[in-house]
Amino acid sequence: MNIAIFGATSEIGSSFIKTKSAYFKQAVLIGRNEAKLNNLLKELESKNNYFTYILKDATNSLQIKAAIDFLYNQPFELDVALFLIGYNKPDSFGNISEVSFNKILRTNLYSCFYFLKHILNKSEKTKIVILSSTSGLKGFPSNVPYGAAKHGIIGLVTSLKAEKPNVSIKIICPGLINTKSLKKNIEKQSKNSKEPYNEIIKRLSINNKWLEINEISESILEAIMSDNDKIIIEP
Repeated sequence: MNIAIFGATSEIGSSFIKTKSAYFKQAVLIGRNEAKLNNLLKELESKNNYFTYILKDATNSLQIKAAIDFLYNQPFELDVALFLIGYNKPDSFGNISEVSFNKILRTNLYSCFYFLKHILNKSEKTKIVILSSTSGLKGFPSNVPYGAAKHGIIGLVTSLKAEKPNVSIKIICPGLINTKSLKKNIEKQSKNSKEPYNEIIKRLSINNKWLEINEISESILEAIMSDNDKIIIEP
């Protein structure tokens, strides 16, 4: 099986390919930071079956198209496209600027639309897996733009599936994931709002529990391997 990972240098992307590489014959690792991509390659046991592609701006439709053109010009068939690109900046509703709102929507929702549009223009046989968030299923304080974007992804995909039922698309909607970037965001939110860090965790998490990155990797692999019709997966 051959895979392309958009957002390969994220904590989730790098963990996934490092722990699940045995399942894939060829992998194209796509990220915006060349140094991080090179470091990821060094950590992988075998480098012969990996290709890298620099995607500087995931909110640019033409750059997404160029990346996807690159994928389908390879001498192998692309079986799976994994979309892990995302961005959040938690803040209370009154503090959210239009610029921040637009950036979060463009990075999460618009980029996903461009990804799906250009993938499906090339092939409707590639299996697609998208990392969204439980924020798209239920509301959380200080997460209005992010929740709107992730809810938009769910609406985008479920509507697309209604139009193209034979296309394989799955969305993973986890709760709080134990990543450095998320902890940093919560620390900042706690500082700005004066709400204790542990209280924010309790409020945002499911059963007051973090999800570990390896649990997300398992959910991604489950989505890739599964042939059922279930669209949304909640780890």
